[in-house]
Amino acid sequence: MKFQHVPASRGALWVRQGLAAFATRPLAFSGLLGLSLFASFALAFIPVLGPFLLLGMFPLLSLGFMIATRMTLAGQVPLPTVFIAPLRGDRQRRRAQLWLYAGYALAAFLIWLLTYTIAGARVIELQQLLYSAGTTPEMIDARLSDGHLQLGMLVLFVLSSVLSVVWWHAPGLVHWGGMSASKSLFFSLVACWRNRGAFAIYMLVWFGAVLAAVILVSLVSSLLGQVEIGKVLMLPVWLMVMSAFYASLFFTFADSFELESADIGSPPP
Repeated sequence: MKFQHVPASRGALWVRQGLAAFATRPLAFSGLLGLSLFASFALAFIPVLGPFLLLGMFPLLSLGFMIATRMTLAGQVPLPTVFIAPLRGDRQRRRAQLWLYAGYALAAFLIWLLTYTIAGARVIELQQLLYSAGTTPEMIDARLSDGHLQLGMLVLFVLSSVLSVVWWHAPGLVHWGGMSASKSLFFSLVACWRNRGAFAIYMLVWFGAVLAAVILVSLVSSLLGQVEIGKVLMLPVWLMVMSAFYASLFFTFADSFELESADIGSPPP
């Protein structure tokens, strides 16, 4: 296993590659994301254990999409089985994956617990306000002016970003590199730091893509004079953008590491 350093401009290429992969199999990638959303809703209704399972599925979700992208590059159609493929490996890999999922769920829970300790129920109240039909911009501004909420949101953003960086490559390193859970987390952190310029561009370009999609939908609804049309269009547009984002994750991994024991560009077994 060797690290690979890439220039900052590679971040924009990762986005283009993700969009190209999605364009190759748009229905397959959108279907995988839709299935993931359905599974998350189902888990949310399971008492006590459901929220932890929901948090733990995020690393599995990212790896499943990486496998789907790899299959697409190999000319294959990705199926929902990509989400159980990581657990079909040998005992060592399967155990490491489960440790990663459990560790991520615990870390995410602790971050939310800390946020709630700082901001109290203000974060939940803000979410309810955002989804309320009668919410006005003035109401949101008044809520965001709360100092405790601002600090809580800052802590949530910073710690969640750190969590994402540490776990970014870890599932793939276990699946394709055969690493232990702890080693994969360390390698993921180092790889993201070494290629931080590329990742910064990568995130900025995706932010711009999301912003452009929102502006486009708003423009279409304004030209047609129908606000409800914008709400209807937003869901499929959001699904496409998010599907393309997840499709691009494989390229961030493939460019960050050189696997000596296996070629990650070849078709999966």
